[in-house]
Amino acid sequence: MIERGKEVGFGEVLFDVESPGGIRRIFVGFVEKATEDMIQEIYDFEQFMYKSVDEDTFQGRDIEELKENFKRNDDIVIIKNKHNNIVGLMIFMNPPDDYYQLAVDCGLDKKAVEKTSVVAVLAVNDYFRGLGIQRYLLRLADRLAKENKSQYLCATVSPNNKYSLANFLERNYEIKAEKIKYGNKNRYILLKNVEND
Repeated sequence: MIERGKEVGFGEVLFDVESPGGIRRIFVGFVEKATEDMIQEIYDFEQFMYKSVDEDTFQGRDIEELKENFKRNDDIVIIKNKHNNIVGLMIFMNPPDDYYQLAVDCGLDKKAVEKTSVVAVLAVNDYFRGLGIQRYLLRLADRLAKENKSQYLCATVSPNNKYSLANFLERNYEIKAEKIKYGNKNRYILLKNVEND
């Protein structure tokens, strides 16, 4: 079993956190790369997330976009609980210079854009927040970027989503722009130089 603070990888992961009030929460998650036969399950999780949070803070994908992610061999990482329910999701993309290529929004040149990966979706079920799951997925994104020989990582976050923003900034992302994205939603565009980590 992987202990959350020690290393990052796939398989069984122990999330063990003590709150400021002294209450200890322990969760064993199962981290895996999703397969194409999980599209409906991933879509259902995203719809659940969309309905359970402020609509400004989360933008999920539709079925066709998820199918495209699998065709392109993007890394869709899920964390499940012991009941086999998804509790965390990350979609990690190495996109071409298109709608999702946030490197352009950050002002990177064409050569840098080709070395940029994107954390396109990052979501954790409300009940499992505070356990470090999102931080773990961000560390896993760093690993995937290095494996893909990416120099940069980009992401978006709503300015209203203070917790997610804090997690990204903690992982050395910088706010490079503020733009309207994804159907008229205000977003910070974040950039990280993976080689400096």
